[in-house]
Amino acid sequence: MQTLYLIRGTSGSGKSTLAFEMAQAMDIDFVEADAFCYNAAGDYAWEAKNLRDYHKSCFDYAEYRLKNQASVIVSNTSTTNKEVNRYKRLAEKYGAKFVCIVVENRHGGKNVHDVPEKVVQKQRENIKNSLEV
Repeated sequence: MQTLYLIRGTSGSGKSTLAFEMAQAMDIDFVEADAFCYNAAGDYAWEAKNLRDYHKSCFDYAEYRLKNQASVIVSNTSTTNKEVNRYKRLAEKYGAKFVCIVVENRHGGKNVHDVPEKVVQKQRENIKNSLEV
């Protein structure tokens, strides 16, 4: 069955690793907003002013895959219900199953983009609050 998998968690929790491994095992695509943060030289160049564009490109790619009857894995922090529900509605729009996976940082991994601990803590709080619905 066509499925949209949403992998969510704090920066450094292992979302990308899990998404990559799942995508390989299931032979489906995965996408994350970070994939749209590279400049023409191929260097990671995240800029806060472009955050909305990164996420729009990620969402649009997920929609493209679903529109073409393919399953897709999306890996983003998605710390709020608003962010989760956006992808849930997208899956419903195309009659796809929606699976949401929360990844915890139990391995003590460091986020590769040096997101400040204060921001990661806010992500944790948002995820916790979104799970208490």
